[in-house]
Amino acid sequence: MDTYEQVGAQLRSFMQGFMGAQPAATTMREAESGAARLETEARLRRRDTSRIPGSRHYATVLAYGNFIIANSDMNIRCEAIQGVSGVMTLPEVKSLKGGAPQVTLRRYLTHFFFENPSVVIEQNPHKESTGTLTGAASGDTHALQPGRASFSQYLILSLNGKPLANRDPLVMTAERVEEWPPIGAAFVSEAPTHFYELERVNDPSAEPFATLAACKAVTVSELSVPDR
Repeated sequence: MDTYEQVGAQLRSFMQGFMGAQPAATTMREAESGAARLETEARLRRRDTSRIPGSRHYATVLAYGNFIIANSDMNIRCEAIQGVSGVMTLPEVKSLKGGAPQVTLRRYLTHFFFENPSVVIEQNPHKESTGTLTGAASGDTHALQPGRASFSQYLILSLNGKPLANRDPLVMTAERVEEWPPIGAAFVSEAPTHFYELERVNDPSAEPFATLAACKAVTVSELSVPDR
């Protein structure tokens, strides 16, 4: 079985190839026309709310964060960390008290990598990260967009090779989602999140090693990943 480091290297190689790939076409006009047509088709598909329940998607993400290291003057600012996310939407559509539809989300893949300073962020495999997509208006599945999406995430964060984990979830919310996957949506952290040394994350006496003071993640593009 591949290690986290091997899987991370494979994901980074894939993202670099995906983001750097250029379409082959006879002329630039043909390339632009073909890209515009594909994007229009993709946008229509992402705005089809009937496709949301029971779906699964992958997307590239750019993250921005500000880490404060405890007992030091170190403040690490990370800009545009490239990453990938994987999200499953459960099939059941619930109706809230006010009539708004809501589906439950499960985030099963998170991977971010930044070289300077060295930052690697992975999903914590021992804790479930969940969320919700809630329509802004009352109705059935068709009212899921526009909507509000929120995730409660448990992560393993490696700062300069030191593994850390959060005890309380990192809650990130996008107030307006008009497509699913939520291309263009910005998820913003609701509060600072403390990270502890991984081996002491469940020790009540442990002090935070680092604090993610603020974080924003922008969903950039959808990834097409074939099923095995």
